[in-house]
Amino acid sequence: MLQIREARNGDLLVATRLGLARVNGGHVKTYVPPDVLGRRGVFDVLEDRDGAMWLALPAGLSVIRNGKFERVVDGGAMLNDFAVTIAQTRDGAVWAGTFGKGLWRVQAGEKRHYTTAEGLSSDQIRSLYEDTDGTLWIATFGGGLNALRGNTISRYTARDGLLSDNVAKVVDDGESLWLSTTRGICRVSKKQLTEFTAGKRKRLEPENYGVEDGLRSAQCAPTYPLAGGGMRSADGRLWFTTSRGLAVLDPGAHKPTILPPLTHLVAVFANGDVLNPRVEARLNPGKERLQIRYTGVHLSAPERVRYSYMLEGFEHEWIDAGQRRVINYNSLAHSQYRFRVRAEVAGGGLLPRHRSVLRFCRTSGRPYGFVCSAWLRWAPRGGLHTNCVCDRSAGVSPWCWRSARDWRARFTTRWRRASSVSLRSWTRSRKV
Repeated sequence: MLQIREARNGDLLVATRLGLARVNGGHVKTYVPPDVLGRRGVFDVLEDRDGAMWLALPAGLSVIRNGKFERVVDGGAMLNDFAVTIAQTRDGAVWAGTFGKGLWRVQAGEKRHYTTAEGLSSDQIRSLYEDTDGTLWIATFGGGLNALRGNTISRYTARDGLLSDNVAKVVDDGESLWLSTTRGICRVSKKQLTEFTAGKRKRLEPENYGVEDGLRSAQCAPTYPLAGGGMRSADGRLWFTTSRGLAVLDPGAHKPTILPPLTHLVAVFANGDVLNPRVEARLNPGKERLQIRYTGVHLSAPERVRYSYMLEGFEHEWIDAGQRRVINYNSLAHSQYRFRVRAEVAGGGLLPRHRSVLRFCRTSGRPYGFVCSAWLRWAPRGGLHTNCVCDRSAGVSPWCWRSARDWRARFTTRWRRASSVSLRSWTRSRKV
């Protein structure tokens, strides 16, 4: 069996690899779709408001009216042409998702095709769901979650914070969407999705559930290439299929408090040299490459720890590092810096007082030293060049700057006078 749905009169519509079975009490009526290639499989079935049964088939999208099959959208011989999921929205339109050719909308004999060219993040559609406000949620493989509102398509992917880009099923509990993925179950609130779409949030922060939370397997899309099973029962519990059996989750059950991980600076390197992260470091000239290594202690699920950092004096906001625990900086300007890093897990929040901090300063007198040596080497013997001491790491003293300026003015004046006299003498000799 590939899919089970309920008809308007209470009959069960069972999609199988050998056709469609309609079960009424102890009576079973079988429908075998016509196919020139002899394929009998039915991936999904839906009874619309008029009593017609829509079938997602290898040969495309078909409908049964008055016991007769009608082909609505042609498929093909290739897997990408298969129709695999069906949904009907409140406006009466029937939507059909294909394995690799995008999404079809059929209403009153008119058909419209949606692909990545129209804004979808992936042409591999796995399941469809319309919520109470009319948003059509589209689960895709390789493109995460899509939302169709009117004629606008919004996309949410793993780069935006989702657990996986392979979403097989969408289940709604009223406040959040539960996504069945190939890496576990991902719960994301609708408020976050709305704020992300409006640009009020830069990243999604879902709650993820895996083996460490009680799942026997993180593979929650076991019916590949079809959608994974998932539903919400009348008592509010959520049911998901996995590769190792059925999983049930009660959103209202009490959950233990998740403590945020504590961050620690592991090591700091400047051009390969080890620095002590507990004291303020001083990067002298030539130390161009800085590497900072850190970690967060969370023994129950270390793979779920996420990091963010900020280098005050160089960056103005927190940078999301994901699970990366090494940061590199090259050729920082000469200034004072403070590096801060924090760690968190979904649902655990942050500990403001447990952010590891590294202070260091980058100094170099190279620009000042160059100016000083460039101008002072023209000074006469016994002058400023032999008596001036310029610290190349601390810069040039104000006295040195004033002296260099005076010697520059004197030298320029003398050079101009000597050049003028030499030019006049050369001109006279040419006239003679």
